Amino acid sequence: MTSFLSKDSLFLKLPTSELAKEPTLLDLYTNLQSSTHNYDSLITKTYYLIKSPSLSQSQIIKLWSIRLTLHLFNNQLNYAKKEAIKLNNALYLQETTSNPDPPSRTSSLTSTSSSPMTPIYPLPKSILDFKLLVLLLRLKSIPNMNLVNELYKLNYQLRIKGVNELSEKLNNLSFDVIVVLILTKNYLTLQSMLINLHSQLSESGDVNYNKYKSQVLLLLIIIDSRIYTNKAFVEAEYSDKFSEIDQDTKNALVHASTKISQSEIAPEFTLTDLIKVDITDRVIYSILAIWDLSNIFPFKLTNNDNIIEFSYQELEQEQKEEDPDDLSSDWLVDLAYDELNKHWGDNITKLYALE
Repeated sequence: MTSFLSKDSLFLKLPTSELAKEPTLLDLYTNLQSSTHNYDSLITKTYYLIKSPSLSQSQIIKLWSIRLTLHLFNNQLNYAKKEAIKLNNALYLQETTSNPDPPSRTSSLTSTSSSPMTPIYPLPKSILDFKLLVLLLRLKSIPNMNLVNELYKLNYQLRIKGVNELSEKLNNLSFDVIVVLILTKNYLTLQSMLINLHSQLSESGDVNYNKYKSQVLLLLIIIDSRIYTNKAFVEAEYSDKFSEIDQDTKNALVHASTKISQSEIAPEFTLTDLIKVDITDRVIYSILAIWDLSNIFPFKLTNNDNIIEFSYQELEQEQKEEDPDDLSSDWLVDLAYDELNKHWGDNITKLYALE
């Protein structure tokens, strides 16, 4: 039974008019491929598709992932947050109907402050998709130290389960923690975390961690430049370590600075350049988003005539001869989801559900 996932009470944004015909998964996929896509129209299509009686629970849950992400891309963070809370609660209560844990907090599920408060339950244990878990956690949570605790819990659960691509997922969770610590201005806590991480990564000697170590070091220099007014001290502290930062790590800062703050910083910037440049919180969040997306999707930073671009790299796949109309629902939902995620390259500021 999937009716608990398609109740009107789960939707904050309802269609304003009837569609001429029932949308199909193929419609959703082809519309996402279009260069003239309309996010409002796509969100409306997800409403009708989620209510389709012919789709499985896993397909409907993936459609919910698509819908929540579309809200973010459509600059409708409030809709995304409220619907994520409702979806999270529905999934959690469905699996713990006999004895649910108490909610972690309450939230108004309408835009008016006088509306009744609704409980917010923990993440459902039955959801195995890491991307959806993180999306729900970002959307349903207030970015404070309670969220940091939830991220550490998820970190622990991933470790004991031994999931695929564990290191990339753990790295991404650490980026979420960093976002919260910057947002709450816990710079000394963040500094301590980064110092410990860099020390552990250096001591391991594992070349597989070189990329992450490079990223941690860049962040550490940026944070130390905020903490210490004596810039000469920061420069002396990192003069011997700066060479550990690889070009791809630098390119993330260059792209984010150009895209977010329109500030110019050359791809081959020096330690002195880094310490002098004004790096805003929003730029740091965008740097972290670039690294996060590169860990879970085939996004790459490329240098084209000293212009750093962040783009989705199509994976080579065997050509399929099947007619699109003959593709299974599972396949079409996955194709639509993959197509949607290509849009993240233009929406890096929205990854952490802060805007």
